[in-house]
Formats: sequence, structure tokens, C-alpha cells
Amino acid sequence: PTPDPDPEPTPTPDPGTIEDITDPSENTASTDISDTPEELAATMLTDEEREQLAEGANISVWGESSDKDSTVSVKDQYLTEALLSEGTSVGKYLDINLYKKINDGNAQKVTEVPGGKVTITLKVPDELIKEGRIFGVIRVHGNTATLLDSTYNATDHTLTFESDEFSTYAITYKDTASDDSSDGTTPSGSD
Repeated sequence: PTPDPDPEPTPTPDPGTIEDITDPSENTASTDISDTPEELAATMLTDEEREQLAEGANISVWGESSDKDSTVSVKDQYLTEALLSEGTSVGKYLDINLYKKINDGNAQKVTEVPGGKVTITLKVPDELIKEGRIFGVIRVHGNTATLLDSTYNATDHTLTFESDEFSTYAITYKDTASDDSSDGTTPSGSD
């Protein structure tokens, strides 16, 4: 008897794609995700979702931000203000959220990322820009406010920071002391 021929090997599915579809022009402060698709797959997806991606699922991720100055809760204001150092003020409150969608499924809001941190870049609003001003970011998530490490780029007026929780954010600023106050005004936040 001749042995049965080896069965056809099961084809390996082509991997799917993960795409960042954030549109900064639609977001308050032109908020954008700065990570690569590979970094987003590692940070934003669960093990099951990464498996779906490997098996051919197409995944879209995006960030959205909106002005929260008029809707920020008293609790979030209190938690934020408790972290402000002397002379530091809140310039703007934002609601920053992440979303993901697998194939044609429903969009899922991501309030916490399971695999690390996502890099966010936002443009400091023009009305806050002033020579010598130092900017920062405070995140309020649940009942906890956290001062995040951030980097301000004075050339394009952007703040870049990493976060693993998404909800209320505050852009903070502090004016540095100036020996030459030629216009006679005092910096914001000074009495």
C-alpha cells in the first residue's frame, strides 16, 4: 500500500493592518497620536486583539479631543489645582479620548491602555503662547490627578507627553521671572 500523500498545509492568513486615523484638524489643540502603528498595536490592543490582527483583522485607532473649559467638573478642577505649584495656572482643560475599531465593528472607547503608554502631541492654543512661558500637562483620571512628564517645542508650540489613561487633561503654564518687563504688566498668575 502506498502512503497517503501529505495533506495540503493550511495556509497562514495574511496579517491585518493597524492604522491611526486621527485627524488633528478635527481636534481641539490639534491633538494627535505620535506613535507608529506597531507601537499602537503593542500598547492599545489586548492579547486577543493582537491575535485577531495576526489573523487578518484590520484595526483602526484614533484620538479625539474637545474643549472642556466650560464642562470640567468641580472635582476635576479641585484635583488639578491641588497639583499646581506656586505661580502655575491652568490654561485649558481638554477631554482626550482614544478609540479603536476592529474590521466593521463598533468603535470602542479606550480609557486605559493595557500594554504601556501612548504618545500624544497637542498644539498649545495661541492665546496661551508667551515668551518664556513654561508649559505642563496634568491628567485627571477617576479620582487621581497626575503631573505628566512633557516636552514643549517652542518652534511649533506643541506639547508631547505619554499617557496610559484617557479622560480630563489640563494644559498648565507658569511665567518665568523677567528682568525686562518693558510693557509694565505683570505675568499671569501673579498678584
